[in-house]
Amino acid sequence: MATPIVPWIGGKRRLADHLIPRFPKHECYVEVFAGGAALYFLRPPAAVEVINDINGDLINLYRVVQHHLEEFVRQFKWALTSRQVFKWLQETVPETLTDIQRAARFYYLQHNCFELRSRVVYEQFDGGRFQAANFC
Repeated sequence: MATPIVPWIGGKRRLADHLIPRFPKHECYVEVFAGGAALYFLRPPAAVEVINDINGDLINLYRVVQHHLEEFVRQFKWALTSRQVFKWLQETVPETLTDIQRAARFYYLQHNCFELRSRVVYEQFDGGRFQAANFC
């Protein structure tokens, strides 16, 4: 079974075998709340496909992977995983980066911190009232 590009709270990858056969025949598939987009990538392609999410960094990641995969992968050729690199990327303002750098930053942070994923979810859907535990 394929793994989503980024781990996402509420992902449906493990339910895909149960859900996808229940999809009606369609020519247009719209993933309104993409998240990890497991069902989007595991189902058969449709003539028209739309992927959407409230998280702009997530959509940017999907766009970069679709159009600039080689350059995206090149961002990690000499990448190190360390607390210092993590903090540096966390403090970097995404708007100061190119789309490819922004996607690489988002990918790195998503794969190296649980708290970041939960904070994004709760800030978007609970107005930021939730105080997530810091696991970083």
